[in-house]
Amino acid sequence: MATPPVRKPTSGPAAEAILASSAIPGMLPPIDWESRVLVDGGLADNTAISQAVHAGATKLYVLPCGYPCALTTAPGSVLGTVMQAMALLVHQRLLHDIELYTDRVELIVLPPPCPLAVGPLDFGHADELILRSRTAAEAFLAVDGGRRADPAAHIGMHTHTGGH
Repeated sequence: MATPPVRKPTSGPAAEAILASSAIPGMLPPIDWESRVLVDGGLADNTAISQAVHAGATKLYVLPCGYPCALTTAPGSVLGTVMQAMALLVHQRLLHDIELYTDRVELIVLPPPCPLAVGPLDFGHADELILRSRTAAEAFLAVDGGRRADPAAHIGMHTHTGGH
């Protein structure tokens, strides 16, 4: 964590790699891996489309988490504000990567839960969000297997609340 370059484990114990990929700095503990300390690099490349393309993938299913597009008030804490900003940055990076790689690989981009009025730190709605996401994904995939001419058209930046 203290030194570059970005580490992308491609071999070794899967459990540690998965834990490292979800170790959000400041929220979850870093993972020791081969004399290095690893954390989630999601802010830099959350979906990792570029990594999959460079590794030779020809078809990718992308399951975006989305971002809180239906908050009725702005986050009330510094941490909440930082997390909202990160969610927006991560989503913008995803849109950029989809545009960049849409002609190089088949992208099936599933819809995130929307509208979403739950902040990134609120884990109390996990069951509801999983169900909503599954239902939306099944309906989306039922139409032409999820293939769309513009894979990002249905996940563009938007709000349901007048711009908070």
